[in-house]
Amino acid sequence: MMASAAEVANDMAAHAACWEKRDRDIARACRDAAHQIRGMLSGEYPDGRTYSGLFGRLLRLENPHSHYQAYPDFTRARLVLHELKTARAK
Repeated sequence: MMASAAEVANDMAAHAACWEKRDRDIARACRDAAHQIRGMLSGEYPDGRTYSGLFGRLLRLENPHSHYQAYPDFTRARLVLHELKTARAK
């Protein structure tokens, strides 16, 4: 079962607190993902630069050569962002 967008946003916010002491860049990506997902759910859509910047950071965290390659929540957040963006375009 796929988590809802709101659940993914909550997960990313929780992960941000966990990552804060280990890797601040990853914690920032988690916080930004939670913020953007919540904003998109409430009808506020980020500009293209903000969206693509976060999308790229999440995609780089999925890189097979990345230390955190198997962390599935980065992928879930990226997919939810993409789904929300394409749903708006329809």
